[in-house]
Amino acid sequence: MTGRQPSDVALEDARHRLTWAELEERTNAVGHGTEAMGLAPGDHVAVVVGNRTEFIEVLLGVQRAGMVVTPLKTSWTPSEIAVVLGDAKSKLVVTDVEAARLAAAEHGIPVVDVDSLDVDSLDGWLAGQDHGPLPADRRGWRMSYTSGTTGRPKGVVHPWSGQSPFSEAFERSSGWAEAARLPGDGIHLMASQLFHGAPLTFGLAALARGAPMRIMRRWDPSEFLRHVNAGVASTTLVPTMFRHLLALP
Repeated sequence: MTGRQPSDVALEDARHRLTWAELEERTNAVGHGTEAMGLAPGDHVAVVVGNRTEFIEVLLGVQRAGMVVTPLKTSWTPSEIAVVLGDAKSKLVVTDVEAARLAAAEHGIPVVDVDSLDVDSLDGWLAGQDHGPLPADRRGWRMSYTSGTTGRPKGVVHPWSGQSPFSEAFERSSGWAEAARLPGDGIHLMASQLFHGAPLTFGLAALARGAPMRIMRRWDPSEFLRHVNAGVASTTLVPTMFRHLLALP
């Protein structure tokens, strides 16, 4: 992964902090772990995880292995999640949400549970995996689903997805971050839910440019300002968030 120094912080939330070297190892382990479970390049992995470092680790690791990652809303019901799992033909679910556990069970899909304390936990799963590099030519990508307001949720794949190896595409997104004036020498604060497409895209581009990512567990305008006052170089907000900030005393 990109980074000024392997020992510099790359990714953090209120509970975890990863250096660039650790992020490299853990994303490799995610990729090797999916292969060990029998998944192959092109298979789909659903990620139903709240705002935490593990979301980014899994998202990047799955794509580095050449697979398709589908982030889903953590607020969806089991039946809503089950519809998408069936449509995407998901082969694995990574989650910290009970609704996703139930939906996966309905389809007979294996689950890696981020919050579990047993061997099926994410940390337990990663501990037994190879942490070495994955093949550099793997062409993984991200597929998002619409909210389903006009019917059933629909999978959306960008036309350029999978056209080049993921590692190359990720590094190239640093140029897009530079064009969008996202700095690479300060913290990018993730204040939105990670499953939302635009904030995630901006955040990953900033990460590719070398900016460490700090993840808020949930949106809180007062907490957001505390982060900003402590030092934040960039973020992505929607109009509702600005209204919340302006309403503060």
